[in-house]
Amino acid sequence: MDRFSKVLTPEEADSLLITYNQNVKRETQSKYFEQEAKFLNFFNYAYKLNGETPVYVYCPDILDILRKVENPIIKFLDDKDIQLFDTLYENIKITDNLYKVDKELLQFFVKLSLRELCFSNFFFSNSDSVIIGNYELNFPIYCLNEDSMLIYEKKASEVGLFIRK
Repeated sequence: MDRFSKVLTPEEADSLLITYNQNVKRETQSKYFEQEAKFLNFFNYAYKLNGETPVYVYCPDILDILRKVENPIIKFLDDKDIQLFDTLYENIKITDNLYKVDKELLQFFVKLSLRELCFSNFFFSNSDSVIIGNYELNFPIYCLNEDSMLIYEKKASEVGLFIRK
């Protein structure tokens, strides 16, 4: 899943790719947040498609991030996300870096991946699919059945994203 319908040339990538950065102009931040909202919308839909049941998130780096004392990641989060960060650290049970999360924590992990702070793999068991956090607002999607992929393609298109095969 990507915000572009095709693979970009190096020249296009230089001029079109954006990443989250607090130190850029407001215009660039605004463009980034527009894109982030599309992905968050898509993940909300994927959560609903999964029957609003918990999603499994594999994130091997999160404990290292959580353990840092003066963690620079905090400056990239709003107050609600910081509370989720604290909740994750204090309450969530993990097994081999696999987390069972609700909708709010799913959104938190998605933001971490979108902002390239910590990448996760998202397992939606009821829809037999996995979405993989990746660089440059790009999330590969794998589905065990074609129906789930077709549904994802339709939703991606509705929110202004693309799934390339």
